Amino acid sequence: MFFLSNSVIDLEIRHFKHLYRHYGRVLVVNLVEKREHERRVGEEYQNLFNLLVSTYEQNFQRNHKTALGHLNKRDFIWFDYHEQSRTIKNATPEYFVRNMFIENIQYPIQQYLTSQGLFTYIDGTTINLQQGVFRINCIDCLDRTNNVQLTIGLCILPMQLESLKIRSHVNVLSDQLREMWINNGDHISRIYTGTGALNQRSKAKDIQRSVGRAIQNNLRDDDKQQSVQTLIYSYAKDSYLHERSVAALLTPYVICKTKNVILFFKRKITRLFYCS
Repeated sequence: MFFLSNSVIDLEIRHFKHLYRHYGRVLVVNLVEKREHERRVGEEYQNLFNLLVSTYEQNFQRNHKTALGHLNKRDFIWFDYHEQSRTIKNATPEYFVRNMFIENIQYPIQQYLTSQGLFTYIDGTTINLQQGVFRINCIDCLDRTNNVQLTIGLCILPMQLESLKIRSHVNVLSDQLREMWINNGDHISRIYTGTGALNQRSKAKDIQRSVGRAIQNNLRDDDKQQSVQTLIYSYAKDSYLHERSVAALLTPYVICKTKNVILFFKRKITRLFYCS
């Protein structure tokens, strides 16, 4: 079990208060696995949310007013994406999410999509206001999160078009939304993992990208991660090296050449990295 500091708990409470006050009801969708190391993350996340609910209920009973509008433990949904995906073979991510999650009566997704409403603005007039949002996560908020968000977006799109009185080109707009979301996931994934997103186009492409990620993470990524930790985080193994690294970042020579900006660090600073 993780031991969470008061500062972590305080940040979580402040974060959810911000969400509730700005967006109304928040439906939390947690996609991490219910086994092994991911289970520990999911359990602590759920414990934090339950603590937020308990704190809210105590304040409500004492002050007799609702500071957050709507908050209860049923708004935390733990959907083990990987485990559930093993029950359907050869299905697209969109088909799997729609059938096993959105249209599954075990989860209140359809009901929530209807009750939260849509924001509609026509000819300078606000027709409807949206009453809530989804907060979706997995471990790295990448492949699983992207697939669920895409499918929910495709379910909401016809409702949005109907509210705007647009009844033509629905299939074309759905295809464009799907392509846009896939490309968005690919770009984010390349920044984070070095490859495009998984579960989007084909099994062969997924295998290729999985191998690429394994090579990236195990053979090429360690030096980059250690550099980030050394330069940014205070828990680096050598605090003296950390302080020198940060100091080096603050004293570069900047040489401007045409449209390019090249940063050159002092040679003595470079020697500090390798001679300290």
